This record gives sequence, structure tokens and C-alpha cells, in this order.
Amino acid sequence: MIAEKILGNIHSDKVGVPVDTVELEWFEADGKRLRKTTSGGRDIGIAVGEKLRDGDILYLDNEVCIAVTIAECELTEVKVSSMEEMGRVCFEIGNRHLPLKISADKVLIPYDGPTEQHLKNLGFSCGRTVGSFGGHIVCKVHGHEHHHHG
Repeated sequence: MIAEKILGNIHSDKVGVPVDTVELEWFEADGKRLRKTTSGGRDIGIAVGEKLRDGDILYLDNEVCIAVTIAECELTEVKVSSMEEMGRVCFEIGNRHLPLKISADKVLIPYDGPTEQHLKNLGFSCGRTVGSFGGHIVCKVHGHEHHHHG
């Protein structure tokens, strides 16, 4: 079967049938073409063309619902206590072109030892944790223009 659109989300929609899950790594959730096997052994092609979130329904009939689950992974958690600190840490992470997930008092990024050490060297309070990285923000394209005056 091939899923070409998101039909709902099991966290907000009642499905009334057993749920079979297809596990994705956070970096696979961008909705590009994937071929996966569900936990129940079903082959599924995914070509929805939009970012997938935990619980998104890819297939639903009278017997089964196939929904996305985002696998947990190792993360660096950076604690922040002010808007200034939030701005500084997001600037540093953005400069490294890394995806991030923001909440009121912390920023999460996929674990990377050198980046964690760099943030600690800058005085940020951070450490390793394990969790879901679904719903993250990806830095798209930007340029670094250098104007030389002579």
C-alpha cells in the first residue's frame, strides 16, 4: 500500500479499530518517499509530501489503522531562563544549521558531542537526554554574504 496523504491523527481522532504503527526516525518525518514495514509486518510506501507528526494516520479501513510513531533518540537539552538566553542559544544552533525543538524553558537538538561541548563552553546549561524529536524546526537555506570594500 502507498500512503499519499495524512488522514488524521490518533491523538485527536477516534479510529475504532486496532492501530498498527510505522516507526520513523526524526529525520525521516519530512514526508519524502519512504518504504517501511509496520510493527504488524505490513509493507507501506509513504509519499505524503508534508512533514509527518507522531500519531499521523496514513491508512484507515474497517479493520486497521496505520499511524506514525516517531522513535525516541538521544538529544542535547539546553535549559534557558530568559528570552535573551533563548535568543543566544538559537543563534548558536542556527549558525551550525541544526534542527531544533523549542519550549518555554529549553531547546532540544539531536545529540552531537562537539556541539554540546561548544554550548557548554559558551556558558549554557545543557546535558544529554532521550526523547522524541518530532515537531522540530529545520533551518532551511540562507546565505552568508561578505562585502569587501577596497
